[in-house]
Amino acid sequence: MIDRINPFIKLVTVLVTSLLLMFSPDWRLNTFISVIVLLLLFTSKRVQLRQALKIILPALFLSCSFFITGWKFSHTGGADLSLSVQSTRYVLEDAAFLNGLQLGTRIFSFAVLGLLTALTIYPNELIASMVQQGKLSNSLSYGVLASVYLIPSMSKNYSQAKLAFQVRQIKLKKFDYRPLVGLLIRSIRWSDALAMAMHAKGFSEERTHYIQTKVKGSDVVFLISLPLITLGGLVYLMLL
Repeated sequence: MIDRINPFIKLVTVLVTSLLLMFSPDWRLNTFISVIVLLLLFTSKRVQLRQALKIILPALFLSCSFFITGWKFSHTGGADLSLSVQSTRYVLEDAAFLNGLQLGTRIFSFAVLGLLTALTIYPNELIASMVQQGKLSNSLSYGVLASVYLIPSMSKNYSQAKLAFQVRQIKLKKFDYRPLVGLLIRSIRWSDALAMAMHAKGFSEERTHYIQTKVKGSDVVFLISLPLITLGGLVYLMLL
């Protein structure tokens, strides 16, 4: 299901849901949203399990670290114990434990929401949908796309810049800035050449698009449902 959602709609949905989760007063809502997002991730054909676990496990470790920190080093100075009578039973509430649980689940929910956009959206489709549905200008959108594809090659260019110094028998320190200057010059030259090539090939606002994206009924349902579930959970928890 998540693979067929319009990339721009998916991005907007995740952003709105993340903003609503910032006001979440309870760990239960964070956990519920995390479970929904994980189900969407693991049912996606675009997501490789090994690749997802490489990010989810460190995020889970970080969430556990925040949980322990919020629990053991809470500003309450330990367990804030209070008793409330519900159906002739006493309920023990540990404020420090709940504080740690809130911190840990919040970190993890934001992590999986970001992972949902990172692993289920292809850059080309995202740029096409941002131009067609988000009304982003072609020059800006394809400049961003070119920068995304430039990032993986920057490490190779940096290695070549260091190799050039070694060939000239120039010793480099561990954190030497001189290869970075060469990398910066290469990047500027590459961007100038790309801009000239785009201009020569007629890149303008009137150009057609190879990738066509549309907003379907399932996109509207996804756009409304996830933020609405989050908002409903917020209202319900506030009224308790």
